[in-house]
Amino acid sequence: MKEELGRRIGVNKTVVGKLSRQTGVRRSPVLASLLLSAMCFFLVWLPQGAKAAPSVLQDIKITTKAGAIHVDFDLGVPLNYVKHFPQAVGEILQIQLSVTTELNREIHKEIRQGGDLAPPPGNEQLLIYVTYEEGVPGGPYLTLRFAKPVSFSVEAGDNPSKLTVVIRDDQEKTQEEREEVADASSPTPEVASEGLEISIKTLQEQVFNQAEKSEKKLDQKVAERNQQQKSTAVRRKKPANVAKNKVDVGQLLAKARQALTFGDNSGAIQLLRSIAAMPENEHTQDARELVGLALERSNQIPRAKFEYKKYLKIYKKGEGPVRVQQRLTALQSIISDKRKKLRRSTRSKKGSNYSVFGRWSQAYSTRFQQRRPENDDDVAEDIVLTRRTDSHLTIRGRYRTEERNVQAVFTGNHSYDLIDSTETEQRISSLYLDYDAFKDGYYTILGRQRVRNSGIFGRFDGVIGGYDVLPWMRTNVFFGTPVEFNDDRDLDRRFWGLKLDIGKRNDPVNINVYLVDQTVDGFNDRNAVGAGFRYSDKEHTVFGLLDYDVLFNEVNLFNVRWGWKYFEKSRLNLSFNRRRLLFLTSALNSQPLGTSMSTLVSEFGEDDVRQLAEDRTSESDTITIGNNYQFNRDTQLNVDLSIFSSSGTVDRLDIARPVGCIRDNGTSGIDSAACSIKPVFGAPGTSNQYTLSAQMIAGNLFAERDLYVFGLRLSSFDSYDDITLFSNARLPPINRWKPRPRLNLSYRDITEGQFLGTRIAIGPSVKVDYAWKKEWVFEFELGVEFVEYSNVNIDDEVRQNIRIGYNYTF
Repeated sequence: MKEELGRRIGVNKTVVGKLSRQTGVRRSPVLASLLLSAMCFFLVWLPQGAKAAPSVLQDIKITTKAGAIHVDFDLGVPLNYVKHFPQAVGEILQIQLSVTTELNREIHKEIRQGGDLAPPPGNEQLLIYVTYEEGVPGGPYLTLRFAKPVSFSVEAGDNPSKLTVVIRDDQEKTQEEREEVADASSPTPEVASEGLEISIKTLQEQVFNQAEKSEKKLDQKVAERNQQQKSTAVRRKKPANVAKNKVDVGQLLAKARQALTFGDNSGAIQLLRSIAAMPENEHTQDARELVGLALERSNQIPRAKFEYKKYLKIYKKGEGPVRVQQRLTALQSIISDKRKKLRRSTRSKKGSNYSVFGRWSQAYSTRFQQRRPENDDDVAEDIVLTRRTDSHLTIRGRYRTEERNVQAVFTGNHSYDLIDSTETEQRISSLYLDYDAFKDGYYTILGRQRVRNSGIFGRFDGVIGGYDVLPWMRTNVFFGTPVEFNDDRDLDRRFWGLKLDIGKRNDPVNINVYLVDQTVDGFNDRNAVGAGFRYSDKEHTVFGLLDYDVLFNEVNLFNVRWGWKYFEKSRLNLSFNRRRLLFLTSALNSQPLGTSMSTLVSEFGEDDVRQLAEDRTSESDTITIGNNYQFNRDTQLNVDLSIFSSSGTVDRLDIARPVGCIRDNGTSGIDSAACSIKPVFGAPGTSNQYTLSAQMIAGNLFAERDLYVFGLRLSSFDSYDDITLFSNARLPPINRWKPRPRLNLSYRDITEGQFLGTRIAIGPSVKVDYAWKKEWVFEFELGVEFVEYSNVNIDDEVRQNIRIGYNYTF
């Protein structure tokens, strides 16, 4: 089934069965040395635990398991899965996400957009690019572009930093069903009988799996038609016959494409040349392009160059000439005998393989606003909000054999503040060694990492190991130190935990249970047990997670999601999320950095400190109900209603110690450690906050492979009501340029606070990417927002943001 799946999605034969294997034969030793040197530089330069704006797309892993292809995403910041479009089949997959907390929302505003992240070598024919987009109404969005339409599903677990796209056989037919299709007398009987013109795309879907019986009939039909053209004078055909001829030519082209997919280059060349020799029709241009491709794949390089040059003389505009020019440019420096030698060296690896790959990106961004006071006596003012450069480096080295996989991973970010250099930040997000002896059933990972479904919320420095007790059961043990990027306190945090995974990845039911114990400065910080559950079939998807803290006797996390495909084109989504992550260290919130846990416990006792931690931790509930309706393959309507509420935190003015404090030398005063404890004020809770959104997503609307999102969002919060209209477009590439225009319109009625009144904002923006030699992507973004207030005490504004950057994928 793997081979059939590989053929369906257009993956080259050399990577079918092991889609994630890296060839590595073209990796230069000099390049590998430079990359390793860069890693060492980052290790010395970046201090542990330093902060920086993280990169969202940290890693992409592509593996083949149980006849399905798994594309695993490691996201640099917590993002919750919301929904995706289209529902099951398509060439472009857009996944809508949401930020988890207000803190993360601010981080995302700084991140904005990342460039296209190309997959590792060897998988280019499956996944062309992956893009993360922030700053889009209704977003952020994660967009995947495949080489051709495939069948997929999206899986999200309890960890908001993990996401998986599973690609399966788009027909999912049994062998008996395929044989039944092969025995059919006509590939498209209903359409042919109606005398309608059939598009290339439709023919590909309906003709691709036909067996030799149908092919022989097709050959005979084409031969009879050609003979008839030679022996009969040119005369006017009936409309039905014209349509029938178009069907035959299209079927012939589909058969040629099938031959290319299965490696029959000679047969494809014969079919394509016969199409090109026919009178000019809608398939002639595609046939001439594919002739050159078939010659190139059969190592007939000079002939392929000739066909490409002839093609470019005839056709000047469109995506076809761009593709052909790229292939011709690549062939200029390739000699046929060297190419044959390269293929032989690839096969001589015999299962063992080493490769180094990664991504390097840099960007300059600035945001500023221009105040336009309504009072003529006031002077207009320009304010620079941010001006910074952001750098990101990911290096991954892999060694693969038939028995084990070994990989080393490094991910680092650096943000230099051009306004205030003291605000410069850096961060090491990942630095680990992964040893997976899959044949023996065990694995271990050492370094800075994440572990899924374990009760560890975030990254940690430590070790995790696992062993397959049974084919469907794996035991795991882990221990280490949590990494707190946003906490500069000098605290000694340590944890250990156990986890049991039940069920294979593609089974309908998966269960995992865990136990985790964490201490801080020798005190119990968190003792929790938890369990996760996932069930999936063709109509229902259910996920549940419960995390219970034994130390506080409280539910830390309770999450339930249910998806129900109640009609063929409709899907209902329900979710409930209650979140209150309790840690003893929460008692230090709003205290000076010099205040330690030992100081609090010595002053109040551990029980009172635990109560203070509960008072400083709010509880939030989120309920979401939504429905997706699929009009057709390219158009979908999404409607969602979300209700959010928060309990807030409690005032604790009784914990201050300004009176009776004793100095360290025994005299009276207020400079001892205990006297540094400050009273804290609680944050107010919220009533129910409502957000109703509707989105119309359309693909292939005005041009092939375009994508548009049109939306309306209504919000009702405690302090204001808001109406927003937005549109977001992803246009097809134009000579390697990828334009993405956007437009936001917002009307806000502020009902609480000192600045009452209305606010109107109009925000057009455009982002353009330019791809150069596949490895390089240059990007430019310009956005403007015009904001007007009805309150005369608030100045109108013009906000602008500019971002220029590049990405190099090696």
